[in-house]
Amino acid sequence: MLSLFSIPVGHSCVLQHVGEEFLSRPMRQRMAELGLRAGTHIAICQKTAGGGRVLRIGNTRYAVDKDTSKQLMVAAGEN
Repeated sequence: MLSLFSIPVGHSCVLQHVGEEFLSRPMRQRMAELGLRAGTHIAICQKTAGGGRVLRIGNTRYAVDKDTSKQLMVAAGEN
């Protein structure tokens, strides 16, 4: 598995695991409410100035910071 942080812009992936040992329970719960849960297909739209990522899930875009993107484990998909 790779971290979401390592997936290049323009590529997609499937979320496999959320880093439970590093992210708080409220943070993990909020991410699940937004659709960031195991099995979700994610497209990487762009990098942010601080090293975070802008993700697309369906027709919705979300921004996650650099540290959070390193705790989201994914399986690489197609570009």
